[in-house]
Amino acid sequence: MKFKKKNKTVVALDLGSAYITTLIGEKDPESNEIVVLGVSQIPSIGIRRGMIVNMDDAISGVRQAVAQAEQMAGHEAQSACVNISGAHIESFASYGVAAIRNREVTPADLERVMEGARAVVIPADREILHLLPREYIVDGQEGVKEPIGIAGVRLETRVHIITGALACSQNIVKCLNRCGLMVDDIVFSPLAAAKAVLTKDEADLGVLLIDFGGGVTELGVFRGGSIAHSAVLPIGHGQITADLAAGLRITIQTAEELKCRFGLDTDPFTSRERFEIVMNDGRDGKVVSRAIISDLIAPRLEEHFRAVIEQVNAMSLPKDSIYGVVLVGGGANLNGIVEFAERFFKAPVRRGLPQSISGLTQFIDNAQFAVASGLLVHSLTCSKRSTIGIKGYLGSLLKRVSGLD
Repeated sequence: MKFKKKNKTVVALDLGSAYITTLIGEKDPESNEIVVLGVSQIPSIGIRRGMIVNMDDAISGVRQAVAQAEQMAGHEAQSACVNISGAHIESFASYGVAAIRNREVTPADLERVMEGARAVVIPADREILHLLPREYIVDGQEGVKEPIGIAGVRLETRVHIITGALACSQNIVKCLNRCGLMVDDIVFSPLAAAKAVLTKDEADLGVLLIDFGGGVTELGVFRGGSIAHSAVLPIGHGQITADLAAGLRITIQTAEELKCRFGLDTDPFTSRERFEIVMNDGRDGKVVSRAIISDLIAPRLEEHFRAVIEQVNAMSLPKDSIYGVVLVGGGANLNGIVEFAERFFKAPVRRGLPQSISGLTQFIDNAQFAVASGLLVHSLTCSKRSTIGIKGYLGSLLKRVSGLD
């Protein structure tokens, strides 16, 4: 099916463990707003814990998701900005230094200092996904965010580097290429979500963003306006569904419905509510209460949050560096999770909903659309985009690693 293509129309594709989400949008030249034109979300197939495990199924799922969004938007997708996630993601800090050649920082000086920060040894089967400057230092003056034009003789930078398995990126590119799509960019999920849901104050003061997905939980700590630390945990809200299914001896589908419908219940009046459920052998008649469902969910959720705390503690962050928590992903929609998280983290907690986006907001005003919305924002606001095909992937990678792209 062919559609008339308009300028500045982009496609965002979130390859989640639970759902494949597609957004098609464009920037309104008059208002400068990002407008969503098409939305689709289908259950994931061929994707497990953020990684493609069955190429044919993943291709089928992406084709279906993109086709539905195309039909709604009236646009044909030719390329997409896609997320990357999974337990293979790793991150670390690096440092670069360069002499300021003309006693005033120029773009060439920035390029050289970033090349110095990029000069790290990583295994041959891994690649640098993101090289993110946290701050620049000019002649010992710390906390510089925009150094161009500042006088000095010595330029330093502290950066956050995110790496991933090369094969994972290659599989993403191959999957989209076989769907007839080029890849505009590949973005780590919490980075994408942050572009759509975080306020400037949150990113400046310090916030922990938790992307609570079906198969993995991804973390991003933002301080001083940029990402300071990131991590991926091989746990997700799909395990809560499995606990309900095992504890109540019901099907996964029924357990997912109960989880989404009731979640955590702290109201003593509604917790006594009882109802019948279908057993996994198809028989009716088992009566459970909302309190039982909540009691099965709470221990697993607490276990997940403890793993998050352990990971954050391992980051050796300065004291009081996190002033709040923002929850995104499908798990963020669990009833009662915000109140539960506030008690656990002893900090303000909120769901991260996409901001500054117009159009089909009735569909995307949901924490589950945070990553896809952020990918859309990234595509429409990033000044440098490079379309990648499977044949050009290695060339693009070499350019990125050498600092030329």
